[in-house]
Amino acid sequence: MKGPVLTQTSDWEFVFDLEHEELGHSKSRRGFPIVSIESTKRPDAVIWSESIKTVIWIELTSPWEELMDMRHFEKQHRYSQLKIDCEEAGWKVFDHSVEVGCRGYVNPTGWHPMCRTIGLTNREKARLKLAVEETAQQCSHAIFAHRYQWDWHPRPPLDVSLWHK
Repeated sequence: MKGPVLTQTSDWEFVFDLEHEELGHSKSRRGFPIVSIESTKRPDAVIWSESIKTVIWIELTSPWEELMDMRHFEKQHRYSQLKIDCEEAGWKVFDHSVEVGCRGYVNPTGWHPMCRTIGLTNREKARLKLAVEETAQQCSHAIFAHRYQWDWHPRPPLDVSLWHK
């Protein structure tokens, strides 16, 4: 099949490593979500289709910019056995390690292949990249501004949907 991976079927399932009860996402859920693959590893985002035996995962890291390439290869290595296990079980694997620096720089090494896999247009890719850059800057600023505050309370995910309308 040609075209973006996500257009090849409609039975995609997904799980994200975040706490969001309304969506059924819980950080307490451990292990890889595909039943036929046994692993305690679970990347930050896993999208899979049983019908075409395809899995896409995204591992997000937010390092200091000078350490991006090192972190990229560390994450690839961390999930290399999982990739091997999936491929040996007959799955097609799209594994993406994406780095967004703490000051907002997006590493193109992982970013461009991820955007290609999920089929973003150039406009969508640019809008998403801008939102990701601004989110990283906002989060880094919040961490810096509260660096002397010892008690951190849970906060809802940052809603960036209105930033670029």
